[in-house]
Amino acid sequence: MQLPSLPPELVDQIIENLKDDPMTLKCCASVCRGWLSPSRFRIFRRITLEPREPSRPFEFLRRKRKSALQSLVDAIKASPEIASYIREVEIVEGIGAQEWIGNEPLLFFFLALLKHVTRFKLRHSAVMPISWNSLSTEFKIELLRFLASSLLCEINLGMLSFVDAKAFRLLLRCPSHLRILHFDHIQITESSNDPSETPLADRVIFHPTRAHLETLVLGARTSPRVIGCLLHPESAIDITSLRNLSISVSNNFEEFARLLRSAFNLKSLEILLMSDIDLGSYQQLPLPGRFDLSHNLFITTLSVRIDVIQRQDDPLPWLNTLLSTFTAPNKLRNIYVVYSLYLPSPYMDRSVNTSVFSNWQEIDTTLTGPTFDALEEVRLEFSLENPIGFGVAPRFLEEVDLQSPALRASNRLVVEAFDTSR
Repeated sequence: MQLPSLPPELVDQIIENLKDDPMTLKCCASVCRGWLSPSRFRIFRRITLEPREPSRPFEFLRRKRKSALQSLVDAIKASPEIASYIREVEIVEGIGAQEWIGNEPLLFFFLALLKHVTRFKLRHSAVMPISWNSLSTEFKIELLRFLASSLLCEINLGMLSFVDAKAFRLLLRCPSHLRILHFDHIQITESSNDPSETPLADRVIFHPTRAHLETLVLGARTSPRVIGCLLHPESAIDITSLRNLSISVSNNFEEFARLLRSAFNLKSLEILLMSDIDLGSYQQLPLPGRFDLSHNLFITTLSVRIDVIQRQDDPLPWLNTLLSTFTAPNKLRNIYVVYSLYLPSPYMDRSVNTSVFSNWQEIDTTLTGPTFDALEEVRLEFSLENPIGFGVAPRFLEEVDLQSPALRASNRLVVEAFDTSR
């Protein structure tokens, strides 16, 4: 007698609960034909391609092992429907002898098989960039075609270096339905045009549709020239549709100011100030070169993360200048200010850390003005690094001098501290 089969909804729920257990998923795929497709979908949904492990002693005496990429391509050749299950792809470059992206012929063949990918990530396994010029022409062409997919909605590129802005702009001409774009450690050394990239553009079909981007992240050590490329007429990225923006600010304030003026529909803004930033030069800039949030009246959440070292310029005057650019009533409801502080040992002078907020009262006055009537909460968090001593966070909150009478009176200020060293 044939046993009744489980409802498809229950099968999906069972397999979904096992999505992080590939060995059990493989067993599920062997249960029956009804379990095969949903199990394969979870097994192949997210693919990460990393460099091969270094050869071990006497490896040549053993049977040569297939690479993960070779095994995957073989599986797709045997069962072509597997390619339709792949939704997320991450490619990781290796170091030195393990570098493989530029000379792996299977890689661009693999990219050509993928028609349903929605998320793509390319990064280096170390803090060193992948040179665009070192990649083969065949891989570049297939990568550009892959990025032009109408289903691709999220791209994350990290540790890439370009000698020419035109080569980078070529990447930005591809996406047509992108929603999330993340750049991290992108280097563009020159703003001139490299004519060698023209043949690549001739071999890729670019969609006339512009991508209505919702989220943009410009991570640490990303060249400000990236902004100029994003705003270039050739770019397929529509910045005006942005809702969420995160920027790690370098000293080229003018480019970031241009980006903020263009993204006038923002709802969430995150600004990261690196420890080597020169805030003193910001006050000397003409007004067009400064951040002006009067163009961003729809922002509801503002987050400012500050990496503080003991000799850095006081960032609070800069923060007050930024908040003062709201010249009309706005929709800002939540403000998060996160300080990353390295505290000296308990027996050393800690006044440089505890007295750094002497200018906070000016911010307190600004935020309790009529421009910020919609403000619900200001959360000030201290991320403390101190390898010596216990109970650092409570003691720091007792020592810090934070004058904020108006925000405290309206019960809108929350102050917290966290010890990150343990």
